[in-house]
Amino acid sequence: MFEQIARAVRGAMAKRDLSREALADRAGVPVEALVALDEGRRGVTLSQLGLVAATLEVDEDALLDGVVRDRPRPALFFRQGTWQDYRHDDDEVFEAVMEQARACVALRDVLRPTHGLRLQKRGFAPQAVGATTPIEAAREGYALARSVRDRLRRMEAPLGDLRPLLEKHFEVPIWVLPLASPVPAVSIVDGDRVAVAVVLNANDRKRLENPLVDRVHLAHELCHVLFDESEPGKIHLVLEHARDNSGDLVEARARGFAAELLLPSRGLRALLGEPRRVTDETRAREMIQRARMHFVTPWEVAAYHLGNHRFIHKDLSDDLAQRGGGGGVESPAAGLTLPRAGSPPTVLLDRVQRAWDATRITDGQARTALGLRPGDPLPFAR
Repeated sequence: MFEQIARAVRGAMAKRDLSREALADRAGVPVEALVALDEGRRGVTLSQLGLVAATLEVDEDALLDGVVRDRPRPALFFRQGTWQDYRHDDDEVFEAVMEQARACVALRDVLRPTHGLRLQKRGFAPQAVGATTPIEAAREGYALARSVRDRLRRMEAPLGDLRPLLEKHFEVPIWVLPLASPVPAVSIVDGDRVAVAVVLNANDRKRLENPLVDRVHLAHELCHVLFDESEPGKIHLVLEHARDNSGDLVEARARGFAAELLLPSRGLRALLGEPRRVTDETRAREMIQRARMHFVTPWEVAAYHLGNHRFIHKDLSDDLAQRGGGGGVESPAAGLTLPRAGSPPTVLLDRVQRAWDATRITDGQARTALGLRPGDPLPFAR
């Protein structure tokens, strides 16, 4: 077995033009451990082999079987900000999330034969932004949101709790995790576009101050997951920043998508009547309040969207969006059920428990899927 592992490591090293010393330095393992492995002697631990696999960007389990299966580290695509905004302390967090997302997909296939699980396919193809201006890109986002609502057969009504919508209909599990990077949300798509994830930053101040912001983040990230183009064979991350990004067409499309998904123009007409470019501030405030309460969105999003759809004069809607609705958290109930910070996504926990109850997975497999350590109690074990 050591000989097969050593041969696989040598092949991966040669492919990446790495010497034994360079690999040891990058992986943070003693060079003597690699020498022992190369000579077929004991002297390298499983944890050290895990570090070697991560450095070589290969699958650890496959490597232990003497097989090289590429597993590249995430390729980061920033829609806002620069590389300096990303902190590599989050590398392990995102890799662990991706592993759990893959487990969630695998468990879906495990459960389907015994539970008749019938899940909707995502059914949307990535597509480049065709617009040349942010306004045109936002309109593309409106059209994409309408296509999603059409698929859901809910062209006018509020969407309610977005968590089960994303997790059950679109197979997008949701995490709430403390991140080192100063971002409110992250969407992750693996190379084959099967395993995906959305992570909300448990440390983000704005979402803590106003829970309705999470609804906007989830709708925004759904656009990235469904429609952003990605490079085959790589893992893609989109990190959202709070700073101005008005010139980014992909972000403009996602912002338009989120607003239209949450506040559909047909639903606004049913609620408010035909657009009349209202210029009276009192009337405008009443319309924003009705829209945001009916569709459960932050004041700012409702104000801008009513202006963009000509229900309120654009200058007035922009002014009211910036001035706000006048006080504190906008709603005591965000209409959103999220896992506790650090806990597995609801859909993953449910699938693990059902597979475990049906004895289709072992205790160890259940712990691995949930990101638990050996010996940790299973949250549902009696």
